[in-house]
Amino acid sequence: MPRLIFRIFAIIATLVTVSCVQFPQAGGAGNQGIGAASSSSSTSGVTGQPGAEGQPQADAIRVEPKEPPSVPSAAIRPPEAVTATSGLERMVYLRWEPVTRGALRGYHIYRRDKARPGGVRIGTNNGRHATYYVDQKSFFNEVDYNTTYFYCVSSFGEDKSESACSNWISATTAPVPPVVEDVKAYSNAPRVIPITWRAASDSRVTGYVVFRSGLRDGDYREVGRASGRFSTGFIDGSRGSDLGSLDDLTTYHYRVVAIDRFGTFGQPSVPVQATTKPPPLQPVGVEAPSGGIRQARINWKKNTEIDVNKYRIWRSEVTAREPRPIGMTDKTEFIDVDLAPGSAYYYSVSAIDDDGLQSARSTPLETRTRPLPPVPSNLRATVEAAQGGQVRLEWNARGLEPNPKLTFIIQRQIPLFAGVGAWSELVSGVETLYYVDRSIEPGKSKTYRYRLIAVDYAGQQSAPGDPVEVVLK
Repeated sequence: MPRLIFRIFAIIATLVTVSCVQFPQAGGAGNQGIGAASSSSSTSGVTGQPGAEGQPQADAIRVEPKEPPSVPSAAIRPPEAVTATSGLERMVYLRWEPVTRGALRGYHIYRRDKARPGGVRIGTNNGRHATYYVDQKSFFNEVDYNTTYFYCVSSFGEDKSESACSNWISATTAPVPPVVEDVKAYSNAPRVIPITWRAASDSRVTGYVVFRSGLRDGDYREVGRASGRFSTGFIDGSRGSDLGSLDDLTTYHYRVVAIDRFGTFGQPSVPVQATTKPPPLQPVGVEAPSGGIRQARINWKKNTEIDVNKYRIWRSEVTAREPRPIGMTDKTEFIDVDLAPGSAYYYSVSAIDDDGLQSARSTPLETRTRPLPPVPSNLRATVEAAQGGQVRLEWNARGLEPNPKLTFIIQRQIPLFAGVGAWSELVSGVETLYYVDRSIEPGKSKTYRYRLIAVDYAGQQSAPGDPVEVVLK
């Protein structure tokens, strides 16, 4: 099994090649025909075929790189004027003058660093004029940030003889993306916090990542990204935020990190903080007097905040039940109508500002609507025969004392078939405790029924009282 795994790995390794990297000409478009570097080589690898003169041909990647030759051939000269460009992002660009004499096939490139102080072959270029090489990060090759590497280049001939190495030269890769500067977070925004920063001067920066924490020294979590070096703003709590909306009157801490095309993070910025806008103050001075006629009038004092322009009214029929909104107004008064008589209601008020932030509800306040008048009782009816058969109705004020200024409606029914008939109003607005029905037709035998309805000063009517019956013969 180990041999099988090693053979599979070796086959894959021989099929993977290093990509050609092109460099733009100064002040113009990219160089279209220059490029390519190979990887390291070994005796166990398969070498790529040479291309046309002057065109580098990438070799296959090798698993076991070689060190520089210990006994170089004196018949082949090493290349001269080898240069290495520092400050590139996870890569080093090498260039040298071609060797113009001898049966030359190409060049080997070697690198040494702290991990390999003796040096190791990292690539091979085929062709006398293949005098460029880019050492960059790949699956088998690590090129880190802010690291110094040393390079030399040797020549090799058609017979695979190899020259001495050129002088060792050094180059240092670019550091990680810079720290983002001038980060600012703005307070008093409604449930969002805008963050801005200065655009990085380093052209390697391709975007920024914004992190948030509830504490300055707490754990910071990513809330969003801004793509592009000059995208220098982000609004936390908006739709683009990964962690959703923010709470009212809450302080949040932020750090911003620059990223490059590899997705590598720079060092985080200095923490900044901001606080979201507070909600309006709870309305005060709420009043809801009892005794309304099928309605309740709620009053309160105007909020002191200049941007509070609306109030929401809440109602419940039971103190322990969560209230529901029943209306909104821009005034400091609200009338709730179509209520049941003699019922208790509980009202509270919340304030709303121009940004839609809502205050806490005021303490629920109980109010009761005016009850209906009590049902009249003890109605009596007597026939006054001496007066031609008129009917005298009387009742007392028992149970009616708490309701002054009551009047009464008297209804009469003349049963027709099977004792059934419609009730009709005989008289209304009766202010006394008696009434004489003189509309009886004399000389006829009939049955009459009467009932009484009390009416208060607001026009509310009680339920009809129990009926009484008289029979005229």
